[in-house]
Amino acid sequence: SPSHEPTTLPQSFSPSRTFDQDAKQIRQILDQYRLSPDYYGIPWRLRRTFEPIHAERVSQWFFEQGGRGALKSMGSRLQNVLVASAIISVLRMMQGDRVRTLILSDSPERLGEWRRGLQECLGISRSDFGAQQGVALFEAPEAVSQRADRLISNGNTPLILIDNSEDKVHLSLLQYPFWLAFAPVVDEIPAYY
Repeated sequence: SPSHEPTTLPQSFSPSRTFDQDAKQIRQILDQYRLSPDYYGIPWRLRRTFEPIHAERVSQWFFEQGGRGALKSMGSRLQNVLVASAIISVLRMMQGDRVRTLILSDSPERLGEWRRGLQECLGISRSDFGAQQGVALFEAPEAVSQRADRLISNGNTPLILIDNSEDKVHLSLLQYPFWLAFAPVVDEIPAYY
């Protein structure tokens, strides 16, 4: 009979985890991305020009927010994808392929931009996207939450990315160990008048 006990993460993945113990390694990786980009590197490693502003945002998410919080949008989805790609790459370097990325956006078109951007930034292919793969795309927060629960019960670690088109963060998503919401800047907020 299936267990009805709540799913728990290994201690190293608890929501209170900070990256202080990994700070040196994370900073070295970010410096490498900034100073010596490898445009033809192996899959899941950042393959794009990485500016100081991108490194600042990634550092803020790791060290000030402990892997859980919102960052101001970079002004375009492609720039947000670049920041997210660096985070994905660092987490996968540290945790391996147990890190699974779940992306929430309100339209198939925006999810398509995320897919194409991640393919370009991380050197991954369409086969890396899907329910049992490294990246999954969602239009509904409930589906993200269900998938995150399944990942955790299978010993994986979800990283939830919330597109700046989402005007609200579903509370169920805040319980997971790693999440990043891109907060829209004033120019990106739709007018409702």
